[in-house]
Amino acid sequence: MDLFRSWDRNGDGRIRKVEMRRALVALGHDVPMAEVDVLFSSLDADGSGEVDYRELHRMLRRQAEAS
Repeated sequence: MDLFRSWDRNGDGRIRKVEMRRALVALGHDVPMAEVDVLFSSLDADGSGEVDYRELHRMLRRQAEAS
């Protein structure tokens, strides 16, 4: 949750694509924009153009359960 909040620059409880791009750069990842777009789309389950904490949490749980 703390990491999510640090990515959420404007504090609205949602992460937009631009915030995700900034976060990945801040974490030291040099990721092509096209890959960020694919990642973001996979997290944005409702297609709203924003990822809320519940969407991120659901995806992370699915990934952990699949491992």
